[in-house]
Amino acid sequence: MKDPTSKLVRGTAFQNIGPFIAAFKRGQDIDSKIIDFYVTTTEGSSNKDVCYHASYNFPAFVLVFGPEDWPKFQSLYHKLTKINDLRIKKTLSASIHELAKILGPQYTELDLLPCMERFLKDKVTEIKMLGLKNLHIFLQECAL
Repeated sequence: MKDPTSKLVRGTAFQNIGPFIAAFKRGQDIDSKIIDFYVTTTEGSSNKDVCYHASYNFPAFVLVFGPEDWPKFQSLYHKLTKINDLRIKKTLSASIHELAKILGPQYTELDLLPCMERFLKDKVTEIKMLGLKNLHIFLQECAL
């Protein structure tokens, strides 16, 4: 029989992985097992709590690893933006401008712009408003 605390420990670690990662500076040598844990746990999960914590912590990973490692996180971000959960959508809509500042024009236009368009067209007003709140910052990162 598996130890039931292992699930609790993994869940608690996953909830707190963002602040842990954010404590690192860009370019520091971070064990790839941490990235693998974050990405594989989220990509392999349909649990909305796991995906919510992943969306909440997502900017910390992108900040620390920078645009050069965006391909490691790209498919995960697209998965998260397509989950129909209010908490997840609100979190991602409120932080997309921060990702744009980190990733720069190329990835913003290619990957984030379609997501921003979905947020602005969402049927939930709060999600639209969170995207609109910092749209001016987001658009500064577009080379339109």
